[in-house]
Amino acid sequence: MSRPQLTYQQAIEYALKAREAGEAALARRWAGYAARLAPNEEIPWLILGSLAKPRASYEYYRQALKINPTNRIARIGIQRAEKALGKKLTFPPAKRLSNKFAPAADPANTVRRRPPVLALFTITSILAIFAL
Repeated sequence: MSRPQLTYQQAIEYALKAREAGEAALARRWAGYAARLAPNEEIPWLILGSLAKPRASYEYYRQALKINPTNRIARIGIQRAEKALGKKLTFPPAKRLSNKFAPAADPANTVRRRPPVLALFTITSILAIFAL
């Protein structure tokens, strides 16, 4: 029996809820999953940029700007990353963002594995908390 595949929209929803709950690692995982499902959407890159350290944040926001050059949030994020690093970053244009920043697409392939029942319980409990 196969597990049902999550949609891009569900992954974004879980990432935002995890971010609001202060669960940065979980939010990064869901946003990375969404980025792999839809690499030409800017929202997962913006979420990843908001959760990352300045150098990685710069790359995530740059990826969002490739998709939508007028994105104000990405431009502000790049300015903040440059300010935090204390210099203006000048990288040659990359063809594609390195996979080392994006988590694995399948959450079951992560280093920390949970039994399927516990994983379902965790997702269900997160949704139950935000439903209140």
